[in-house]
Amino acid sequence: MAFSSKSFLIAPITNDYNSLEYLVKNISTQYINVNGSDIFEALKSTNELLKDNNSKSLIVFTDGTDSSDFSSEIKYANDNNIRVFVYAIATSKGGVIKTKDGIQKDSNGDIVITRLNNSIKELAFGTNGAYLEYSTSSNDIKEFTKTIRAKFNEQKKSKKDIVINTNQELFYYPLGFALLFIFLSINGFRKVSKWK
Repeated sequence: MAFSSKSFLIAPITNDYNSLEYLVKNISTQYINVNGSDIFEALKSTNELLKDNNSKSLIVFTDGTDSSDFSSEIKYANDNNIRVFVYAIATSKGGVIKTKDGIQKDSNGDIVITRLNNSIKELAFGTNGAYLEYSTSSNDIKEFTKTIRAKFNEQKKSKKDIVINTNQELFYYPLGFALLFIFLSINGFRKVSKWK
């Protein structure tokens, strides 16, 4: 999902990593015509998308949004069993947002500067998730995924049965049978007509 003041589903839950990678690489701020960043919207969409699961997780790549108080988000996440993992992609110094046409500007024509909001840590820690800030190290994502796995292993130890529903695409089995029967029917009729 991408989110601003609203959340937008970019791709449904899938095992097609190539398509997902393509979609994520091609996300552009030009496709989103609303401003702001409201993580509550992302939490609501996560809850709706994973409504059949008892335990839900949300990994957020963000600058920390504009909010300084995440108490309502923490309450909502805990009430709906959503664990939030935050990877902060901004720095305290800040930076501009590059677009296809140059640099992102607000409605007044001023250049938008995005800075790290450290308050987002509250959301990660308040939901028993994890928090990591961007660094130039190539190992930070590995450490982040290692921490996420450790949290899930911790959860498995505390609960006896955890069912993870994944949708496996099986359409090719009936398609293969259909093609086989078509092939047999076409070749079978030719052989019968030759004998007559």
